[in-house]
Amino acid sequence: MILRIGLIFILSLVLSSCSNQSPSEPVIVDPQVTTSEVQTTSREAVFTYGENSQAKNISLSFSAEPVQINEGYIRLVGIIAGNNPLACIEIGGKGRVVGLGELVEQYVVSKISKKEVLLCLKK
Repeated sequence: MILRIGLIFILSLVLSSCSNQSPSEPVIVDPQVTTSEVQTTSREAVFTYGENSQAKNISLSFSAEPVQINEGYIRLVGIIAGNNPLACIEIGGKGRVVGLGELVEQYVVSKISKKEVLLCLKK
């Protein structure tokens, strides 16, 4: 059992280090460029409302984008199927292995299938 959890943890760390995100590039300011000429794209939330705006359910899958929660972004890294399925997730850059019924921040893991994990807001 300890070997299995250790293997899962190592697998999640290896997979999370394979991220395709490039490091931030420095911004060069040109005083001759007007602000109307500058266009940037960002995937960061500009404003996040209070707890009332939290999604009741979060579905994590391999093809989906990371989802923002209070502790940062959460994404699915891996799934180990079987009688007691486990999910390898990454929250704010840190890997974690969870099973059915476990608490992930303010969510409970309610379903682990071969391709997705469903998190439900704790009541």
